[in-house]
Amino acid sequence: MGISAKAALINLAVYSALILPVGVAAQEAESTVPPLIPQNELVIPDVESLVERCMARVPKTLGIEIGGTLTTRSVKWGLVWRADFTLANTAGIKGISRIVCRDAQDDSPLNVAFVTGQPVRPLPPR
Repeated sequence: MGISAKAALINLAVYSALILPVGVAAQEAESTVPPLIPQNELVIPDVESLVERCMARVPKTLGIEIGGTLTTRSVKWGLVWRADFTLANTAGIKGISRIVCRDAQDDSPLNVAFVTGQPVRPLPPR
């Protein structure tokens, strides 16, 4: 049973601190969040422990469905997991919605960003 569009929007509002809108907020986050598109990163097979930790940060009540994913490693960002997603009952969003989750593999905490409506190519299907 899916949730109604109104409930999805209310849930989205509750988690709005997690969503980076297009524009200024996304640009300000650039210094701590890897880019939506890998740059100078080595594509590697999914690291199951990273995927599990990143997915644990995804609010279940939003009805997020994961599409294509990509795991990379870089000197600057460490391990990065990117996943395209859709929200239940929000088919009107244009562009790509993506989770960018990084684990610098040091003492810093897991860093997760959710962005919507981005003019980027979709990640390859899993």
